[in-house]
Amino acid sequence: MSYKSLEIEHLRHLIHSRNTFVLATHVHPDGDAIGAIQAFATFLRVLGKRVYVMVPNAYPDFLAFLDRSKEDKILIYKYKQKFCTLALREADAVICLDVNALNRMYALGEEIASLSIPKVVIDHHPDPVLNDFDLTFSDSEMSSTCEVVYRVICALEMVSPFPVGAVEPLYVGIMTDTNNFFHTVSAGTFEVAAQLLRLGASKEEIQQRVFGAFTEKRMRFMAHAVYNRMVLVRPYRAAYMTLSLVEQEQFGFRPGDSEGFVNIPMNIKEVDVSMLFVETPDYIRVSLRSRNGVDVNEMGKRFFNGGGHKQASGGRLFCTFAELPGIIMQALFESEAPKEQGQTMSELVNQSVNS
Repeated sequence: MSYKSLEIEHLRHLIHSRNTFVLATHVHPDGDAIGAIQAFATFLRVLGKRVYVMVPNAYPDFLAFLDRSKEDKILIYKYKQKFCTLALREADAVICLDVNALNRMYALGEEIASLSIPKVVIDHHPDPVLNDFDLTFSDSEMSSTCEVVYRVICALEMVSPFPVGAVEPLYVGIMTDTNNFFHTVSAGTFEVAAQLLRLGASKEEIQQRVFGAFTEKRMRFMAHAVYNRMVLVRPYRAAYMTLSLVEQEQFGFRPGDSEGFVNIPMNIKEVDVSMLFVETPDYIRVSLRSRNGVDVNEMGKRFFNGGGHKQASGGRLFCTFAELPGIIMQALFESEAPKEQGQTMSELVNQSVNS
C-alpha cells in the first residue's frame, strides 16, 4: 500500500504545525484499537508533541500492559468525561484510529464532531464517512489499523529509527485483529510483522500476555457460553450465543472477558455465521463473524445498528433477551446467509429456541 505524496505531505505539515493532539478510537476498544492509538501516540511523543489518548469506555484487562506509562495513561471518557472535555478543548487536532465514523465513538464522537479543529482518521474499515474528517488514511484491504499505522509512520519519514515504544502495540494489534494471523492476512501483513519482530517485538511474550493471561472464572464462563448458551441454526449454517447480565455476574465478568467467544463456533464445520450477544446495562452488544462469502457487514448495518468488515462486524440492540431469537432469525432470513428452501420464519424461530 502506498499513499499519495500529497496526503502524506498534508499530514506531515499538520503534525509539524500543531503541538497538542487527542487520539481516540471506537467503543469497546480491542487489541487493534489500543495498539493503534498507543503506537501513534508514541510516534507523536518522540516528536515532542503533547498527546492525550482516550477511549469511549473500558478496554479488556489483558491489554493493560500496553498502558504502562504513569504520566500518559489512557483516558476512559465514560469515567473521566470532564477531564477528556478539557483535553479536547486544549487540542490542536484530533486523530481517530480504527474507526470509520465519529458515531462509532458515541458520546465521545459527538463531542469531537462539535470541535472546529482538524480531524484525521487512520483506519481499515470499509466505507469511511469522509464528511467526518479533514484527512483520511483508510485501506480496507489491510489486515488491521495497526498495519496501516506502521505504513503511515514509515511514509511520513519524520523519525529514525522507528520508535521502539510503538513496536509492541503494533504487533498486538495485527496479531489480535487477524485472529492470530488467521483472517485477512496478506504477504504484506507478514512482512510488516516480520519487521516488527526485527525491531524487537517478542512474539512469545506477547502471545502469553494476550492469549494466556485470562482468569479461571473467564475460562469457566467461556465453557458455560459454549455448553449452555450456544444455539445452532443449521438451515443457515449459523450459531449464536447470548450472555445476560445475571450470567456475567455469576462468573465475575470483567471488560473483555467475552473477547474471542464469537470465534469459537467458527470451529464447527457446519457453521459459516457466528453471532454473540452480550447484555450491558444500556444495550445488548452484538459481535458477528462469517466465512465462505457471507457478508456480516451488511447484516450488522441493516439489523444491528452497526457494521464493520465483510467477515467481522458488530453493533448493538435495544431490546430484551426474550426478543433476541426473533430478531436473529429475521436477520438470517432476510440476509444472504445460506438457508434450506421451504422453511417458514416461524419454523426457523422454533428450531432456534428448541435446539
